[in-house]
Amino acid sequence: MGRFRLDDNDGRGLYRLAPLDSPNPRPNLTYEYKGYKPPAKGWRVSRDLMEQLDADGRLYFPKTVEGRIARKHYVQEQEGPKIGDTWTDIATLQAVGEERLGYPTQKPIALLERTISASSNPGDVVLDPFCLTGDTLITARHGLRPIREVQEGDEVLTHEGRYRRVIRCYRRPYQGQMLTLFRSKSNVGIEITPNHPVLAVRAAACPHENRRCLPRSCRYHTSGKHLDCINPKLDYKLEWIEAANNFG
Repeated sequence: MGRFRLDDNDGRGLYRLAPLDSPNPRPNLTYEYKGYKPPAKGWRVSRDLMEQLDADGRLYFPKTVEGRIARKHYVQEQEGPKIGDTWTDIATLQAVGEERLGYPTQKPIALLERTISASSNPGDVVLDPFCLTGDTLITARHGLRPIREVQEGDEVLTHEGRYRRVIRCYRRPYQGQMLTLFRSKSNVGIEITPNHPVLAVRAAACPHENRRCLPRSCRYHTSGKHLDCINPKLDYKLEWIEAANNFG
């Protein structure tokens, strides 16, 4: 920002000057422009581009023709340095921080904002793989809030990485009790409505113990025991199943 100190007060904001002198001899780019002599090695741009920059108000002309024409670079058009793949400027969640919810793999809001902004554009469709319930917390302008408390007119963080105003609230009716689905070998679950479709595999009850045979994980079958169990490689398949039908 320190280099951008000039301002023509034309609404474009601050800018800096960059030379148009060619670093190498360019005889084909040696021409006079509006009375200004060319640099010793010629210009960096062709006459057509020079005229285009001039028409767009991007050229700086010194008060005397003995000076050198320069190009305007506006700060608002600069992309800035690219972010690397190692981010050390985002602090980790503290055990007693305001954002801490108790979820074992919870990420800082700042990390979520950057990830969403870097991986999507305004108007993109972003998949949320979780079935949100009224108690689910989302980032609002004034901190974390349960979804059921969000009202029209509130501002919430969107996948664009910006806060946008809520223009309409929807509530989806459902029948039965809310269910909690747990991933295999995990104690972390998500709440879901009973009629919500889930892409899952129907596992069969093991005839030898009080458990279900899971695809490619039946330790008895793979070790040559209990060979009368179904063959998971042949009989298991993915299908859409209502959440309530995943139980029992």
